[in-house]
Amino acid sequence: MKNLFLFLAMTLGSLNAFSAAREFRINGYSADGGYAIGWGIPGKLIDFEEVEKDENEVSELWEQMSSMRNYLVDVQTNQILATIHTDPDEFVAISLGGMRTNHYSVKTQNLGTYYANDSFELVAVFESFRWNTSLSSVFVINKSTLQPVVVNRINNLEERMLSVAKAALTPAQVEQFDKGALYFSMKDEGYDLQSNQVFQIAWESAVPKSIDDPLVTVTARMKLKVTADADVKFEVDQVQYSQEN
Repeated sequence: MKNLFLFLAMTLGSLNAFSAAREFRINGYSADGGYAIGWGIPGKLIDFEEVEKDENEVSELWEQMSSMRNYLVDVQTNQILATIHTDPDEFVAISLGGMRTNHYSVKTQNLGTYYANDSFELVAVFESFRWNTSLSSVFVINKSTLQPVVVNRINNLEERMLSVAKAALTPAQVEQFDKGALYFSMKDEGYDLQSNQVFQIAWESAVPKSIDDPLVTVTARMKLKVTADADVKFEVDQVQYSQEN
């Protein structure tokens, strides 16, 4: 039902069914499992569809990019849960007037529901630049019906994972791996017997435009677990290294 709702929301959005002044517009490509990335100007209501009817208004809004922010949005409740970046010098992913931000995008991945003292959902945010993609942050969302939504942001999960994975490599493998720009991805592999979520994590390392350096791939099988204090712990089952010339 949740996926059906998300499909309908995205379809209606593409038909401009949400034409009205509002806080944000959702980047449709960014949505997964009930969460998406939106963009807007804090404190300003914008009728994005009305703006797109006038090229001058489109240009004027693009010129306000330094004031724009990306948000993590709950598609079901149409609620902003968190601001991705608060610094005006940070990148922002927008789509307006048939144009999108060049060489930069943000998307979500729902990593599943966890049960501790309360019900938690784990949502990953990925940032992609021209040459690399990283796990920008992970949001632990407490959606218990007994209290308002509580969001805990974790910024260093990929760094922690990568540190453990690299510790399993040889010095020569680490040296080659560190040469390239990294593309990070996560593939859901289901649950283990202890009800921890299991993922296949992959880092692809490549030197941009190089014909001499190999494509290096480091994969790890990891179990993720949300703790009672809304932190994320992980366990590494195995790490593999490969390179392709």
